[in-house]
Amino acid sequence: MENDPNPESGTSLSVLLATLGPLLLWPHGHADGSPAVDPEVRASVVWDPMEKVPSIPGGILLMTGASMVEGIASAAIEQAAACGYAAVVIKPRDLAEGAVDVSLAGGVQVLCAPDDASWNSLHALISAAVSNPGDIQSASIAGVTPGDLFSLANAIAAMAGTAVTIENVNREVVAYSNIADQETDGSRRDAILGRVVPDLPWYLARYRAVAMATEPVFFGQEHGALDRVAMPIRVGSRLIGSLWAFDDGGSRSQEIARVLADAAPIASLHLMHAASAYSLQRHRRGELLTAALGGDQINPGVALTLARQMPVVLIGFAQSDEPGTEIDLGRVADIIALNAEAVRRTASCTVLRSCVFVLLPRADQLSSQRIQQFLTASQRAVSSAASADLRCAYSGELHSAADLDRAHKDIETAFRFQSTEALDTSICTEDQRHRILLQELSEGTVAASDRLLPSVQRILDYDSQNSTEYASTLLAYLDTFGDNRRAAEITMVHENSQRYRMRQLTKRFGIDLDDPALRLITWLQLYLHRRDRRWRPLAP
Repeated sequence: MENDPNPESGTSLSVLLATLGPLLLWPHGHADGSPAVDPEVRASVVWDPMEKVPSIPGGILLMTGASMVEGIASAAIEQAAACGYAAVVIKPRDLAEGAVDVSLAGGVQVLCAPDDASWNSLHALISAAVSNPGDIQSASIAGVTPGDLFSLANAIAAMAGTAVTIENVNREVVAYSNIADQETDGSRRDAILGRVVPDLPWYLARYRAVAMATEPVFFGQEHGALDRVAMPIRVGSRLIGSLWAFDDGGSRSQEIARVLADAAPIASLHLMHAASAYSLQRHRRGELLTAALGGDQINPGVALTLARQMPVVLIGFAQSDEPGTEIDLGRVADIIALNAEAVRRTASCTVLRSCVFVLLPRADQLSSQRIQQFLTASQRAVSSAASADLRCAYSGELHSAADLDRAHKDIETAFRFQSTEALDTSICTEDQRHRILLQELSEGTVAASDRLLPSVQRILDYDSQNSTEYASTLLAYLDTFGDNRRAAEITMVHENSQRYRMRQLTKRFGIDLDDPALRLITWLQLYLHRRDRRWRPLAP
C-alpha cells in the first residue's frame, strides 16, 4: 500500500467523515459525530509499528498493530502530532485494552473504526475519498448516502436521461436505475433478473474492452441489444466495477458519456463502502452463529436475534476422512459463504471445531431440492478451488434456539457415523435419526470392549480363534427378526446350515434368545462391532 500523498488532492476531515459515513469511521469521544477539529486531509498512511511514523502533514495515520508492543502506539500518536497529521484511526479494542493513550494526541483528531473492519479496505476508502474530492458537482449524486448503490444509479440515470446499471468486477449487477419511462431491453432485463451478466462471447469481448479503457467505451447494437456506453470504475489503477447506460446514438451520446465519466469516481467510493459494510455484516452474522453454537447455553440476546430469522435450517460441512490431507478451513468457509448468500443474502457462516456451519433463514420458503442444490454447488466449488472433498449434514426446519442446539449436536454426531460407515453423501439428520441415536449409544459404554456381554465376548473370541462365523450368523438372525430363511440369504448358506448354526450357538454359548432385553443388547453390541469393522461382515 502506498503512503505518498497527492499534492493536488485533499478534502476536509468533516467532508471525509460524511462521505464514508459513521458505520466505518467516527470521532472518538464526540457523541454528535462531528470532529473537534476540521483540518485538510491529504493522504491515508498505514503505520508500521516497527518503523518511525513518516512525516506526511495532513495525513490520516491508520494505527495497525497498536497492541503489539506496550507503549508503541502512544509514542506513534505523539510523533503524528509533531508531524502535522490531521487524524489517527484506532480500533475500540485497543482503547479498551489500554494500548493507546489518546491524551497524547494534542491537536490530532482521534477517529475510531469497527474492530472487525479491514485495514486494507479502510486505506482504500480513505485514499479514494481524498483523491477524488468534488468530482461530482450535482447535489443529487453528492448527497447520496454512502453505499446506497440503487439511489446512486437513479441519480446518475436522472442526470444522463437514460437507464443505468452498476456492476462489480465479477460482472454481477449490484444496482440499477428504475426511473419510469426510461428505455430498456431484454439483455438488461435478463442481467437484472439473474443478478449476473451471462458468459456469452460477445459480452466477454465488451468487458475486456472496458477493463482496458480509461474513458467511456461505446458499443453498437448487437444480438438484439440496444446501443450502450460503459465506463470503468477504478480505485487508483485497480478495476472494481463498471457503469453501463443506453446510448441514444444521437446528439446526447457525448453528454451521457460525460455523466458516466464524472460519476465513476463517486461510484468507486460507493462500491468500496458497500463492499466494506457488507463484509462487516457478514462477519457479525458469523459471530452471532458462533455465539449460538459455541456454548452450553445460548445467550438471551443471541436467542432473540435468531428468533427473528426463524424458521431456519442449519447445515454442517466436514472434510472427508483422507489421511495426511489438510485444508484451509478459512478459505473453505469463504467459498461456502458465497454459495450460501446466493440462496439467502443474510445467511450466516462460521468455523467451529474443524467444521463449517451455515444458517439459512426463512427456511419455510426453501425447498429440499434448493438445499440439495446448495450442498452440491458448495461441494463442487470447494473441490475445485481448495482440492478438498466435503461431507455434509443438514437439519429440518428449526423454530427455536433449543431446536438449533439439538440440530448442532445431531450434525456433529452424524459426521462421526458418516466417518465410521463411509457415507460421504449429504444427509438430513431428521431422516437419519436412528443412526444418530445408535452413534450416541456406541459412544457410551454399551459397545466398549470391557462391557461386552459374556456370551457376546465368547462368540467373538471363538470366531477369532477358529475362523468361524457365529457372530455373522447370529446378527443376520437378529436382523431378520428370527427368519432363518432370510438370514441364510444374508449369510449365503443353505437354510438348513443356518438352522444348525443357531442350534450350536444356543448350546455352545448359552444365549437365551427368549429374553427380549438380552436380544436387544446382543444385537446392539454385534451391530456396533461390525459397523466399526472389528470383524468382517459376510455380505454388504
